[in-house]
Amino acid sequence: MAAAPFIDFCQISVANVLLDGTGAGIVLLTSGHSAGKRVDTIRVKTLSPPALKGLVRIFYSPDNGTNKRLLKEIAIPPSPTATADPGSQVTFEAEADLPPNFVLDATTKQIYVSTHNAIIINVFASGMILG
Repeated sequence: MAAAPFIDFCQISVANVLLDGTGAGIVLLTSGHSAGKRVDTIRVKTLSPPALKGLVRIFYSPDNGTNKRLLKEIAIPPSPTATADPGSQVTFEAEADLPPNFVLDATTKQIYVSTHNAIIINVFASGMILG
């Protein structure tokens, strides 16, 4: 089977200040294939401008979530319009700098995400299903 593109996504909103992967967090993607998935990008987008600086944490789990390791943090800057105009549509987008050829190469490997502050954030992962 030839490689095929994929896009996985989730939405996070529950604050979690823990750095060990425990607490509120959501599975962004699993390998789901014996040959694995190559993850090219993980992108975050806020749905409303945060009044405070925030972080999105990306965790790697080799064993279906039993153990998690902090892989990356993406800083989200505060927006000056958030307090001046709560209805503002200003959003923030960023992309995680992943290691080249980052592969979830077994069906038990997963990526989890969490947010430091209670703001709504969409998280997208894209790459190739290997096989």
